[in-house]
Amino acid sequence: MKKVVVLIAITMVSVMLMIGIVHAQEKMATPAQAKELYNKIVAYTKQVGCEKAFAEFNDKSASWNTTYSNVYANAGDWNGITLVQGRFPVMVGQNHLGLKDAEGKPFIKDAIEKCKKTGHAVHSYKWMITKTNKIEDRTMMVEVIDCQGKKVDVGIAYEGKL
Repeated sequence: MKKVVVLIAITMVSVMLMIGIVHAQEKMATPAQAKELYNKIVAYTKQVGCEKAFAEFNDKSASWNTTYSNVYANAGDWNGITLVQGRFPVMVGQNHLGLKDAEGKPFIKDAIEKCKKTGHAVHSYKWMITKTNKIEDRTMMVEVIDCQGKKVDVGIAYEGKL
């Protein structure tokens, strides 16, 4: 009887933990929360340096990428090379300069041009969701940071409009 009670208790705790994990992964950031995360990512990068920050940002299980389900860390250099992709780290090292959104606009290149002019960019674009075949709004919010003499745009990708 004690074994059955213990087994039931363990099962209940496991289910509650799983519900908590799923709930945390489904938490959607408001635009204000996304901007707050952006500010933290930029400040942290400036504080600890690009190498340390990028290693953490590229860990898709890090809190930078798991606090909200619709926002994650990103960074790229001015040649279009992805340096951080918190949702899909496999993209790191790839050149996305010519990547176009659902409307055919080169959104990475456009964001880089904004950064070159102003030091930051809030750049909206349209993204095709292949699972649903629907086009959704996305926003990239980045700031130029000097990483050992190399200009890098560091910030967030937000699934929505800011």
